Amino acid sequence: MPIGYLIGITPINDFLDRNIHINTDVFHKEVRLKLLPVDALENGMVPIYWEDDTILAANIHLTMPIDSNKIASINNVILISLGFLINIAIGYILARFLAWRISRPIVNLSEAALAFAKGNINVVDKRGMVDEIKTLANTLEATFIERARIQGELQHLVNFDHLTGALTRSHFHTSFDALLQLAKRSGDGIAILYLDLDRFKAINDTYGHDAGDQVLQSVVERMRVRLRGSDLVGRRGGDEFNVGLYPVRNRLEVETVCNELIALLSQPMMINGNVIVSVGVSIGIAMYPDHGDTIELLEINADNALYRAKSKGGNHFEWFASP
Repeated sequence: MPIGYLIGITPINDFLDRNIHINTDVFHKEVRLKLLPVDALENGMVPIYWEDDTILAANIHLTMPIDSNKIASINNVILISLGFLINIAIGYILARFLAWRISRPIVNLSEAALAFAKGNINVVDKRGMVDEIKTLANTLEATFIERARIQGELQHLVNFDHLTGALTRSHFHTSFDALLQLAKRSGDGIAILYLDLDRFKAINDTYGHDAGDQVLQSVVERMRVRLRGSDLVGRRGGDEFNVGLYPVRNRLEVETVCNELIALLSQPMMINGNVIVSVGVSIGIAMYPDHGDTIELLEINADNALYRAKSKGGNHFEWFASP
């Protein structure tokens, strides 16, 4: 069977329907092909039939030529694809840049907010921030600082008496218990004093509550002059106070402090700028480990000792004595 070569072809999406030349050593003949989809053709041996019949014209070796138009189309596709890839690359770079300029500062703000929620104030790094985010960061920082200030003031009100600055009842309880645990580990002694002012009611009734407040402030100031930095001063309420002495080595050391407190608080004090008054103080004492090993028991025993001191006329101290 003669072998020929296909030397012309239509665009790939058309039907192959044109005159071709079949060149062989035997004959050269122009033929008309039957309609045949080009997408069904492949390089290689292909049977060729006469138009409108089924008679085999020849077996030809089919070679699919390269169409210059298609080359141009392929070039266009390559250029478009290359442009698309360049756009993707540019978009990625821009996204990373925006992430650094916007996302990172927002993450910093979030971290600062979380730290503040835990009670810490972190300085926000504002380097590289756009103006709008920097303004937001400054606003948040100002809010954090103001809230911290308010929380500090509220905590101070909870922990310290607003009039005298002495520890509140609850804060004294917590602080003394911490010292008690320390005393148990170290082997030191610790004492709790319950104090009640003598003749304070008369001053308050005679000169008014403002005068009474001045007396209470003077009492706390005088106690702080005598006490050490490791000691505690608290106000139980009204004209009642408590003192924690830590560390103490023996009873004599505690009694020395009590005598000095009684002498200091009995000295005359001026109120309202021109009125001299004087008060006394009764003190009840309980000491670890002699009178208890818990703060609750020590407080009860110091209160019982205070009652005994008041019953003996005041301006006096008493140790707790077991019934």
